[in-house]
Amino acid sequence: MPNDTKIVHLGAEEGEAFSAVGDVYRILASGRQTGDVYTLSEIRVSPNNGPPPHIHSREDESFFILEGEVEFQVGDEKIAARPGTFIQGPRGIAHSFKNNTQLPARMLVFIPRQDLKIS
Repeated sequence: MPNDTKIVHLGAEEGEAFSAVGDVYRILASGRQTGDVYTLSEIRVSPNNGPPPHIHSREDESFFILEGEVEFQVGDEKIAARPGTFIQGPRGIAHSFKNNTQLPARMLVFIPRQDLKIS
């Protein structure tokens, strides 16, 4: 089986970025670069912002808080997340997050490829 992963090296502020619901998502490693094993992104969450509740049907989504404070709602559970906090939201469960402070927040989001078979 060929190895489709590539060396990925980005400096600070480098990488493809896009805006969604007022926050900035920067792709650190795309599925294309990792042989479709995972995607890793940085999210800069603006004050008083974050996405509405939503569900991922095919993938789990994991978050690691780097800076600031973000409130997560995962199913019925509310989690106040500060730097160093890790949260995994299982697929099929509604989740959202919001920066309720007046300072920006920054976190990593990791999305694995779910149908990957490791032998």
